[in-house]
Amino acid sequence: MPRIFVRFAGLAVLVLAAPSAAAAQRVQASPFRSPPLSSSAEADSARSALPDRLVRWAPVASLVVPGLGQAMLKENRALGYLVTEVYALLEFNAWRTEARRRRSEYRRLAADVARSQFGADPPVGPFSYYETMRSFVSSGAFDRIPGGGLDPELDESTFNGRLWRLARETYWSDPESPPDEQSAAYRSAVGLYIQRAVLPEYAWSWRNASLEFDLYRLTIQRSNTAFRRAGEFASVLLANHLLSMVDALATIRLQLPDDPATGVWAVQASVPWPR
Repeated sequence: MPRIFVRFAGLAVLVLAAPSAAAAQRVQASPFRSPPLSSSAEADSARSALPDRLVRWAPVASLVVPGLGQAMLKENRALGYLVTEVYALLEFNAWRTEARRRRSEYRRLAADVARSQFGADPPVGPFSYYETMRSFVSSGAFDRIPGGGLDPELDESTFNGRLWRLARETYWSDPESPPDEQSAAYRSAVGLYIQRAVLPEYAWSWRNASLEFDLYRLTIQRSNTAFRRAGEFASVLLANHLLSMVDALATIRLQLPDDPATGVWAVQASVPWPR
């Protein structure tokens, strides 16, 4: 389980337990007075004075704003959901901002160092492109010998060279012995290469820039970590909304009267519809 959820659960327990502890201290501090109504009795009395329409809307309100439905039902758990929502939202925004800042940094570093020798103002490219760039020092040439037919990259330390090796191993019986260029095996290997190879406008090379390459890999790793943490807090936000709604539904369910005919709980449901 991620540590974020452990810390989060501990925070919620502390917030929810605080009102109960304070109430217990107040009762112990006044032993000579008649015992007041229990908190549950007070809550039931307060809820009984609420309009039915307001109670029916409590689960919807909790889904939209965690804790709002509990506040409508006069439940002290509202504070816990609200604190959780604010904390998770602040953390989500902070991590998302950090992730986007790091993403801009590694894109700029790639454009200024690894891609600058292949033309000015290169296209941005998808995330998978930058992930591939941190695994290979160079993309390699798309066409080794300009003019005539396509001559794939042979240097297997580059991305295109490794891809051409994979294409040969996939379609040729012997990757070191090329078949006839008009054969289906040769055309299939070339088709795979054309489909997945790095095109000239996306070419890169970190050769003679090892320090910048290390910085690039560190920056993209930090960006990925920040995006992952933002996703974790987004999950916490979603769980907080759903849990608050279920809590409100359960609270209303526990208020339903017993069925006098059977002696068991009666289940009632209604869907509010504005007129």
